[in-house]
Amino acid sequence: MGDEVTVTPLVGGLAVSWEAVTGANRYVVQWKSGSEVYDPARGATVPDTRHVIGGLTPGIEYMVRVFAATRVNLGTEENPAWVTVCSSASSDPRTGRPAAPPAPPSLLDRVTGVGVEPGVESLRVSWRAVDEAGGYRVQWRSGSEDYGPASRQAAASGTSYTIPGLTPGVLYTLRVIATRAGRPAGPPSDEASGTPLPAPLGRVTGVGVEPGVESLRVSWHAVDEAGGYRVQWRSGSEDYGPAGREAATTVTTGDLGTSYTITGLAPGTSYTLRVIATRAGRADGPPSDEATGTTLRRIFVSIAGGTSVVEGAAATLSVRLSESFPLAVTVTWTTVDGTAKAGADYRAETAGRLTFPPGDRTGTLRVRTLEDPRTEPAETFRVRLTEAANAALAAGADSAAVTITDDDAEAGRGLALGKVLAAAGRWIAADAVDVVGERFTAPAAAAPASAGALASAAAAPRTVAGDGSGIPRDGRGEGAGRRSAEELLARSWFDLPLGKPASGRPAAGDAAGAGDAPARWRL
Repeated sequence: MGDEVTVTPLVGGLAVSWEAVTGANRYVVQWKSGSEVYDPARGATVPDTRHVIGGLTPGIEYMVRVFAATRVNLGTEENPAWVTVCSSASSDPRTGRPAAPPAPPSLLDRVTGVGVEPGVESLRVSWRAVDEAGGYRVQWRSGSEDYGPASRQAAASGTSYTIPGLTPGVLYTLRVIATRAGRPAGPPSDEASGTPLPAPLGRVTGVGVEPGVESLRVSWHAVDEAGGYRVQWRSGSEDYGPAGREAATTVTTGDLGTSYTITGLAPGTSYTLRVIATRAGRADGPPSDEATGTTLRRIFVSIAGGTSVVEGAAATLSVRLSESFPLAVTVTWTTVDGTAKAGADYRAETAGRLTFPPGDRTGTLRVRTLEDPRTEPAETFRVRLTEAANAALAAGADSAAVTITDDDAEAGRGLALGKVLAAAGRWIAADAVDVVGERFTAPAAAAPASAGALASAAAAPRTVAGDGSGIPRDGRGEGAGRRSAEELLARSWFDLPLGKPASGRPAAGDAAGAGDAPARWRL
């Protein structure tokens, strides 16, 4: 044969091919390595012009030769004896080295950074990308289950996958494996776990806003299964995001928690609000429709300056708001003792209330003073505003003084006489008191009888002190004795040390021109 033999390395073998030889119907292929000799046992007889030698050692050089041969029947047709007769000359030996098998591909890296985000009846799994990965396999299980079944795994092309159709409230364990066609899969990631959420709560409806002073009261309808609500507000082009513009309310037994008052807002500012139903372990409900409200400016309440009143009359004080207001304003007030004492000089008030209907700006407080028979100097007490709803107390204008003047000093001694007779149970007509009052206008030479002493004496059951008590004497030597108040009034004789009358006629028995001597009058 000529030089037409070709040897091609294969993995663990050699492919030998050659051109056909005329007259040959068989070919003998032989091979050896190193210093070995050709061994017929390591040859092959083939009818074609191509043969693959297998089972060779990669990297070892082999020599190959080919003989053209003819298959001859040396027997009879009935008893054939076929032999192969090789030509005397082989091809020139050819060398070749079987190729080593390729190294097995390396494993892909382990997936890291696996995180789980609970969703409604689902879990969203995310992870970091792995170099050379063509995809990922996400596997999950719950309880004592295995990762095996195909129903609990899914292929993902990116670095996240959402597992749907999970049971809410059940804890699932997950892992992720990097994959690539023609490459062994990487090792499983560390496990992560998560619990799917139930369906979200319903949307809050019926949101209403009631304006207040630098505040807004928000109310809404209750949502089934809500455990609380999140109230959010904003003004202008602000967002709802910052925590400073939202507040949480909690539903408690007996309280549906369907209202919240937002305080500390800017006065006279329009705000937009929304409410979201919440519950631990449940997805929040969608935000409610938005509602708007405008805060009110703070107004101030003040009480007018002091007043003066005669004892026994009602003291009247005016209370004002700094401006009209669309809400009712309620003011509480109390009385505070000064020189006038509660119970003796006026009726005390510890929790008085004055309400301004919406739009009203003025109101009135009244305190009743008490009358007594004593002649005394003017006395004072104060009326103080203590608290206001929907308004603030004006600084320095939250209290006023009330001065009580003595009616004895105001009306003269004739009124003191009227008080004596009234205390004794007699009705004295106003014109009689006036007549007496006109007569007693001159100053007394001696110390006048006090109205308190006269009233006390007239009110005594049967007797009145006649000497040293301030009760006047009758001018007939009876001043040192004691007689009943009834007899005194029936006789209508009084010795009044009030000085000489300016006009009028003295009663019988009085000396003319007695000057400042006690005067005796019949009523």
